[in-house]
Amino acid sequence: MVLQYLEAADRKVATDLIAAAGARATRERPLAWISFEWTPDRSEVQLWLTCWPGGEARLLATCHPYGAWIDWRG
Repeated sequence: MVLQYLEAADRKVATDLIAAAGARATRERPLAWISFEWTPDRSEVQLWLTCWPGGEARLLATCHPYGAWIDWRG
């Protein structure tokens, strides 16, 4: 949970760097990004998994921001 502390331009730099690393991923050298962040409107905290190659993103859960509960999404 770090992106919320960055200015918008810095958040874009961080996510662009991760996406660029994902674009270089192969079956032999895959990349997975686990993201635990507030939604942009700060209505909930979401746990996401994005895997490369391919860049498939899946919402794994919504969570209490301090881990008190996790609502897993199948």
